[in-house]
Amino acid sequence: MTTENRAVALLSGGPDSVVAAALARESGYRIYGLYINYGQRTGKRDFRQAERTAQWLGVEELRVAYCPFLGKVGGSPLTDLSLRLGDDNRSSEYVPFRNTVFCSLAVAWAEILGAQKVVIGSIGGPWITPDNKPSYFAALNALIQEGSRSEIQAWAPLGAMSKAEVVSVGTRLGVPFGLTWSCQNDEEEPCGECNNCRDRAVGFAGNNLADPLLARTPR
Repeated sequence: MTTENRAVALLSGGPDSVVAAALARESGYRIYGLYINYGQRTGKRDFRQAERTAQWLGVEELRVAYCPFLGKVGGSPLTDLSLRLGDDNRSSEYVPFRNTVFCSLAVAWAEILGAQKVVIGSIGGPWITPDNKPSYFAALNALIQEGSRSEIQAWAPLGAMSKAEVVSVGTRLGVPFGLTWSCQNDEEEPCGECNNCRDRAVGFAGNNLADPLLARTPR
């Protein structure tokens, strides 16, 4: 086991995951990135953005885990194209047990690395899905202690923050938000209508900032 501070960061290509990883880096952790393809409708684009943000973070290594089973069983419009996105019923976008599956894979790699933390970009309430709440991470950490040979901690550093606070912290850390993607639709441009696009807009508006992803260079 190493005595260096190491963390496995779950990188999704979105702004929350890179801000969480940047906070871990600021805290002195060497970052190892893990991107998980679980059959999500925006998988190709998400991975491209995850690669770009990983490069900015200076990760020691970026690995990809494939978990298509979550996509094949469906049950969420994030994986099932026959289901509609964009309504106000955010709980319908829950992918069953997703964060537990993700963190389990990250913990397995972290244990091999001798890492101390698994970093995930879950942000503050209201917690629509059960696998983002503080009580969930407390239970998850108890499970990690019981079921592994390490002292790894699953850490959600944004767990008490609003989207505006996440943007504020990311701006302080120099996060290149223009390299991140939030939209739940696989289009050339953000739709501006899905729940993720709305949340992102609120985050930048709350800081009186323009979203760099939407900036256009005159042709």
